[in-house]
Amino acid sequence: MLSVNDIAFSYDGKKSIFKGVSFQVKEGSVVGIVGPSGAGKSSILKSIAGLITLDEGFVELDGKKIQNPHNKLVPGDDEVGFVNQSFELDDFYTCEENILRALLHLSKEQRVTFCDQLITLLGLEDVRHLQGRYLSGGEQQRLSIAAALAKEPRVLLLDEPFVHLDVHLRKKLGKYIRDLCVVRGMIILLVTHEGEEALSWSDEVYCMFDGRLTNKYSPSSAYFRPKTLKEGRFFGELNSVRINEKQILFRPKDFKLSGSKSNAVKVSFQYSEFRGHYHASYFKLSSGREVVLYGDNPMTHISQIYVGI
Repeated sequence: MLSVNDIAFSYDGKKSIFKGVSFQVKEGSVVGIVGPSGAGKSSILKSIAGLITLDEGFVELDGKKIQNPHNKLVPGDDEVGFVNQSFELDDFYTCEENILRALLHLSKEQRVTFCDQLITLLGLEDVRHLQGRYLSGGEQQRLSIAAALAKEPRVLLLDEPFVHLDVHLRKKLGKYIRDLCVVRGMIILLVTHEGEEALSWSDEVYCMFDGRLTNKYSPSSAYFRPKTLKEGRFFGELNSVRINEKQILFRPKDFKLSGSKSNAVKVSFQYSEFRGHYHASYFKLSSGREVVLYGDNPMTHISQIYVGI
């Protein structure tokens, strides 16, 4: 169990980065934290990794406190793997050597086998003998993920881990890590500003704004039943209308073309975008607010919809 207990952090005791943050993550679980840049998400991961000194609170792994840099000669915890945008690779080690140095806990034969597996998984075959300094940003990110997995940590922290990865590798890697999480009882914490990414990964999702966790959701409730428009829009396009002074939030597919007068909303077609397997049609309300509806074809003829039914 990873337990984060009422932690707070600020720079020089002045600028607060986050405050009053508490949550728990069980073995074999993935928790996502979603929010805008500057909300404090990355700093929370650094505190869990033991890389920054907290102003208040503490972090425990299986009942044992994770030490901060003031209490350790070399900051960090051996049980925690951290993948961020800094990569933290040895520029003069080859791709292969960067992975192998994280596998010293295994036998020689196991190291070679696991290293080959990770190189194949991350698509690093063509650069396995290149030094880290010659790798592209995307290759460095993939190598950083491979090195973190090689460590076989109890806790894996992922900070915007898929920025440089194409959609096919994201899917492949995502499934691998999810399976690994369950089989090995790992604890995974993912932070991202792309909420849809967190939905496909996470067992639970937290929203974070201005240094504080706001609401906790299941992936389904984050998408279909967000508590605020601000939070809901992190998980995909979301519409907001007012009917009888009540705000109704609905996704672009959650509407009908017939229904009760009490749920009717007049709309005026503006334009449509083709997005492959559907069309996104944009409308204006009498208030001037914009709504978007999804359909098989442009909905140029629609003048009224029914929502909240």
